[in-house]
Amino acid sequence: MVIAARSVPVSMGSPTSRTLETETFALTEAWFPAGGVVPRHYHGRACVAFMLGGAFDLRLTGHTHSCPPASVFTEPLGEPQRAARLTQELDAADDLAPLAAEAIALELLVMMARIESATLKSPPSWLLRAQELLHERFAGPLRISEVAQAVGIHPAHLARTFQAHFSVSIGSYVRRLRLEWAAVELGRADSSLAAIALDAGFADQSHFTRAFKRQLGITPSAFRASRCGRDRGGPR
Repeated sequence: MVIAARSVPVSMGSPTSRTLETETFALTEAWFPAGGVVPRHYHGRACVAFMLGGAFDLRLTGHTHSCPPASVFTEPLGEPQRAARLTQELDAADDLAPLAAEAIALELLVMMARIESATLKSPPSWLLRAQELLHERFAGPLRISEVAQAVGIHPAHLARTFQAHFSVSIGSYVRRLRLEWAAVELGRADSSLAAIALDAGFADQSHFTRAFKRQLGITPSAFRASRCGRDRGGPR
């Protein structure tokens, strides 16, 4: 039997929780008993979670991530103090609590965005290793999970960071490497188009031809003919 994931509140599985609604955010403090397991689910809107105490394991797409106290996916210095300030607003009984909580939440999001931006200025070493691996193995069968495992990073994080730094997906990047290699071979080798296609990692010649024309605007045979014409001193 397959149990479909369903949208649930962030307090699912918590016997004790409280929530403060603002115009933009919902601030929830929830306590979970030790040893509890929350079934597979999703939330109806984006969430940023702070561990104020204790720890839990978060399982996503087959991988488990440890979340110790004060953990958050992107955590600048001072962020645990802001998280504590958020919980203090839950205790406030005045009508300014929603306003104060929203201001703190926005402050946190800005800090997280700045850290993400600063991180993207310089590619991490593991991302450069992943790029080198793609250059070494572009012609063979290669999965994102294999590259991610080789550099010790979650596949989703690898795909997202690669796109952010290089402005292209990993699949498109590898396809471009294959086509660039094939273009060089078309100009300097007498190999058949089918042989070049297979050596470049394409399933067959027709797949190669479609990808080549889509990328360069010309078929491989026409590209080879134009290169041969230039080599013979033809029109430039």
